[in-house]
Amino acid sequence: IYYSTCSQLIWVLGYPILVCLCYFIHSWPFIYLASGLVIAVTFIPVILLPDSPRYLLSIGKVEEARKVLIMYSNLAKKPIDLDCVNLVVGDGATKEDRRSTAEKNS
Repeated sequence: IYYSTCSQLIWVLGYPILVCLCYFIHSWPFIYLASGLVIAVTFIPVILLPDSPRYLLSIGKVEEARKVLIMYSNLAKKPIDLDCVNLVVGDGATKEDRRSTAEKNS
């Protein structure tokens, strides 16, 4: 589960939960407290889940990206052969590609 999926889940489930809270709790301070607790619970996956392999590769952390891919493959009970996977760091462009692009643009 990625963070974007969790944040969309907050919107989908948040409004019905808020309606139920307001139906049963009639005091505004307690409504704020209850809604704050619900929001705090939704941030647990953000803390527990690792960064996405795509993000890790974009910042140059190849080994950590490999570990995350292996972890996800173990969770899915599907073996992954990382020797057959080409992990591209950053945008995949070499320094020469960047220089030639910069020369063309200037």
